Amino acid sequence: MQTQLSLAITNRILSPKGGLLLFLLSLFIFYFLVPLSAFSFSKPLDEYPLLSTLTLVSILSILIGYYTFKATSTSNLKPTGAPAKNAHLIPLNFHFVHGSIWAVFISFSIFTLITAPSIPFISALQGADAATLSEERGAFLKGREGGAIAILYLNTILTNTLVPYSMVSLFNERSKWRYVSAVLFFAYCISFMQKALFLNLALPLLAYMAHAGRLNARVLLAALSLSIATLITATALSYSGSEPPSTSITDDYLTARHQPASAFDYVIWRALAVPIFTAVDTLVVHKEQFSAEPMLGATSSLLSLLFGIERINLERYVFEHQFGSWNETANSNAVFLTDAYVNFGWIGVFIFSIACGFAFALMQKTHDVGLRCLWPIFAFGLFSSSLIGTLFSNGFILVFFLSLLFKVNHRKS
Repeated sequence: MQTQLSLAITNRILSPKGGLLLFLLSLFIFYFLVPLSAFSFSKPLDEYPLLSTLTLVSILSILIGYYTFKATSTSNLKPTGAPAKNAHLIPLNFHFVHGSIWAVFISFSIFTLITAPSIPFISALQGADAATLSEERGAFLKGREGGAIAILYLNTILTNTLVPYSMVSLFNERSKWRYVSAVLFFAYCISFMQKALFLNLALPLLAYMAHAGRLNARVLLAALSLSIATLITATALSYSGSEPPSTSITDDYLTARHQPASAFDYVIWRALAVPIFTAVDTLVVHKEQFSAEPMLGATSSLLSLLFGIERINLERYVFEHQFGSWNETANSNAVFLTDAYVNFGWIGVFIFSIACGFAFALMQKTHDVGLRCLWPIFAFGLFSSSLIGTLFSNGFILVFFLSLLFKVNHRKS
């Protein structure tokens, strides 16, 4: 009885609907409660209550978008198990789709590793210091020049959507290659010490296990513990060649001036504090350096190109505000609602949040198990970057589009 209850709870929590509730709860805690508390007790900046108000508007707008989509979507969008309802979708061969994804990914990985000036993971094992590893991580992808910059964009689309999507599909069909695919993806994720990238492997698989009814509370706890341990280990390797500061206790925990004293302290600070003060700093920079004027899409490469306006890399202005200077690979990414606000004001927060609600509803109602299980990556992307970047740079718009048009036939059929 307890096992069945545990399975039911984890299945509900890790479903797209449960994921939406977790996402909204995280927004409420991180970007409403904490900023409001900080403003009340220690940091009298106007941007703190502004961020709290933006968050409240965003949460309400997401719910409006979610329930509007559910109320108006057609009955053709049904979860797996009702093939007759998906008759309007164009069929694609399972082997062709997933074979193509992995052929591209493996070729891309080999080319990227061969052409990289160094491999950060190997350097970390050899005792390189934090500054060296930071430079190597930047050079691995962001430091590419000329036509090679396409590697950065292809990497983002592959690792954030296509490969996790394919991996879930392989597990769903019990393909003999499913474990091989997971090992290959994990190996690539740790090769350049992008510490949180392996979550693009772990989170969709956890969502799939819940969808398949094979994830109880004990397995979930073990998986989360292993993920945290992996993050701490990767962080420790990143700082293995550096001397830690003598103390991590400062009055500036919610600022970039805080100096973590250990890998564990860094992971906690990076997860809990950095998202909050980066969102606040984005609003501060927008006010101080751009007079709080709407930027009308200038912060987005795509929108600036479409609108014919000069691209403004606001993330680098924020990084410079936080650390005093920036380099070609440095950025400070903030939650999606701050990007919506600095570009289009309150109406931008409202419209972008409604679009987020649409996306969560689509992932709940789609027939495609692979897409259903991508919601953790989508939520994580919104939590730390813009909606436009999450949809286009991360490739979600591609997966949404394909899911609405095509149906990948099962291997056994």
